[in-house]
Amino acid sequence: MSLLQIEGNAIPALTFDMLQTNRRGEVLATRAFQRFFGPEDYKLFKKLGETGEYISEEDRSRVDNRAYAQVAALLSIPEEKGKDKWKQAIALSNSAVNYARVRLFADQERRVTLANRVARVRRPSSALEILTTPVDQTGKQCRYEQGRQLALAIPALEVIKMDESDNAEIILDEIERMLDEQFFVSKPNDVEDYTVYSFHDPYTNRLRGVSRDYPDHNFSEGLWVKKLTYPCRTIGLSDGSGLWLPVKALYDDREKDPEAAVLKALQRSKIAKKKEEDGKDTEDSPIAKKKAEGGKVIEVSPYTGDRIGFRLVTMEGGREMRDIVTAKLDKLLHALGHDVKVTPRDRVNEQNGDPTRIEWNRRDVKSSELAEPFEWLIQALEDYVSYQYEVGDFDPGIGRHNGQAHPFYKLDRVYDVAEDIWPSSIFGLDLKEAKVAASFDSATKLGRNERVYPSPYLGQPGFKQKVLTDALKADIVPSIFRSGV
Repeated sequence: MSLLQIEGNAIPALTFDMLQTNRRGEVLATRAFQRFFGPEDYKLFKKLGETGEYISEEDRSRVDNRAYAQVAALLSIPEEKGKDKWKQAIALSNSAVNYARVRLFADQERRVTLANRVARVRRPSSALEILTTPVDQTGKQCRYEQGRQLALAIPALEVIKMDESDNAEIILDEIERMLDEQFFVSKPNDVEDYTVYSFHDPYTNRLRGVSRDYPDHNFSEGLWVKKLTYPCRTIGLSDGSGLWLPVKALYDDREKDPEAAVLKALQRSKIAKKKEEDGKDTEDSPIAKKKAEGGKVIEVSPYTGDRIGFRLVTMEGGREMRDIVTAKLDKLLHALGHDVKVTPRDRVNEQNGDPTRIEWNRRDVKSSELAEPFEWLIQALEDYVSYQYEVGDFDPGIGRHNGQAHPFYKLDRVYDVAEDIWPSSIFGLDLKEAKVAASFDSATKLGRNERVYPSPYLGQPGFKQKVLTDALKADIVPSIFRSGV
């Protein structure tokens, strides 16, 4: 059940129909605002807005306190803390839009920035004032942005609610201790840099292989070369006879941005909505079963179960070593207690039948003590490098490059809900063109980053590739050339 469908709470469930700019969308949004702010105060602010009369501080405070109380009730916190959580939800709503903006309009940094008047909104009464002021005074864009800000604050509140109720720290601390004592042979602060050279097809950045040496005559000339350095810990594996095999691995814990969780809720809900409309609804599309007056509800909880996670990347031994390390990790995770349930969700191409997909082993870890599960991803170095850098070819059919690098995945997520964030009837944007431009921007950066041959500085006045190549052979590359930016 959505946290926002609690009986008696005036915070409405958000639907895609409320974000539409047609008459139906306006009616549904108005009803939602009336319910949240209260019909009497909505009428009062509308009247004062139309006549240009002053809104008293008494009226503003009443509206503010009603909103803060509703937020506190939703989050099951003391009423006096509702104000801080309101501000947090509005801030997350704003930052989710900016998160989307910088990915879709990557080459136009200031495009569709939030209107200053909306960005400065701190009080619920200020939002209500904008919504009830005649549109010829505020402008359609400002009015829509204010409504969107409140709309996205609804899934933002649910993300906040999940964070507030999560007791993950206890289990995560136990996992860290377990890894230090039974998995790694190196100390937590004993991190060693592991340097490797990756060889790629020019422009597509498809990986040909990796090597500890440069140059490496196993790779043909003309390939692009990156110099990559990863901070690694050492895993201890037993060969069964008492001997230990040290395995270098990149290990990091990762927590996905809350902004990404808000956008993921929108995108995945929209996909599920489309499945139902196409008659392809399945049990894994809970959105199709959740309906409100305005249609299908945008939900967060079914789609944000992987915000907390860990990654292991084995530096040597390829996918075989990845699987060996995964098997050892499985044994340790199953011995955790806390009614922990470990579910494999591997993406292995022999099973999926797609040789172009990047492989990984994945474990979802669930417990009744966790508000949401967390994930482990275990990858071989070669797959991780492709996950970081593969560009592929530009595909007009999908409007972006078809490589496996993660920035293209993020671009898809934003583009899928871009019309709901910046409807063309209000903003007049060419979203398809923006996606193409963002794709080429990412492709350029992914090809350039960390590249040492040919240098991204080639052609710049005074730069000579031979100087850099000779320095690479001597392993004295100036730091400015290592980043490739």
